[in-house]
Amino acid sequence: MDDRRYYGLDALRGGMMMLGIVLHAAWLYLAAPPPTMPMPSDRNNAFVFDLVFAFIHSFRMPTFFVVAGFFTSLLVEKRGVKGAYKDRARRVLAPLVASIFTILPLTVLVMLDFYLAARFGTHDFMPDRVALGVLRDEIAAKGLPVGQPALGHLWFLYYLCFFYLLIPVCRVLADGCRRHERGLRRLLASPACLVLLALFTAVTLWPYHGGQVHEGFIYFKPHLPSLVYYGSFFVAGHLLHHHRYLLPILARGVCAWAALGTVLFPLAVYASHLDNSAGGTNATLHLGAVLANGLCTWALICLFIGGALRFFDRESPWI
Repeated sequence: MDDRRYYGLDALRGGMMMLGIVLHAAWLYLAAPPPTMPMPSDRNNAFVFDLVFAFIHSFRMPTFFVVAGFFTSLLVEKRGVKGAYKDRARRVLAPLVASIFTILPLTVLVMLDFYLAARFGTHDFMPDRVALGVLRDEIAAKGLPVGQPALGHLWFLYYLCFFYLLIPVCRVLADGCRRHERGLRRLLASPACLVLLALFTAVTLWPYHGGQVHEGFIYFKPHLPSLVYYGSFFVAGHLLHHHRYLLPILARGVCAWAALGTVLFPLAVYASHLDNSAGGTNATLHLGAVLANGLCTWALICLFIGGALRFFDRESPWI
């Protein structure tokens, strides 16, 4: 039984959520929004917001789902599958349902007010129907789905509910890993593990423009590529708890992960730019984009998990 309190990972999970505030604030001031996010932005924009947005987006939700999978495995170990489902229904499903009827309508209203202000210069609290119709037609002309019910910022809770259905699958995978523990230990502790994880992530990124996940996941209708992409991080986190001897390795390698991320992040941004500029018609450029983004994402996941364990894994009144 794992009775340890993972203060560093608790702090990391909260930090990833707090970074969402920075991410969505930067989103409103993008100078060059990604092709799959052709929404109006404020006229006082700057490319520094594009860099902030791209950096945070490259690791934030993947890291969150890895940590969510880790703590789900811990919960199952302590309470069993039935107890874990009861706990998640109370702490995830119930807040999601309540938020759909309370927070979501206000969020949609405020976002529409911003988009109309950025596009037409209006500042009405209740959106004008004519302006909304024009905005909807413009968005549809750029290829974005319109008329689909969206969850907005609540999408991650919705997807977590799907990922919890994978608990039995994760347990089977964990049992299979135990039968090959000796060989897996050598592989998981080697640099080859990062490469293999990045290659798998690159495959899941293939359906996305520029190798970046900017589309499809905010709607009520589940988006299969997004479920596969984000779900793979949840499964990885679940298995990480079963191989938690890797945690000290991640903590010791913080400097290496930071150096790797420093190289890979600008490379991933440039590769995505080339792929988007080609309109996704060049398979070689797209391959480069998905590989660069897969490597960058996992290097940054290792950096932030390792950093949280190395510097914040202790009880603190301010975390």
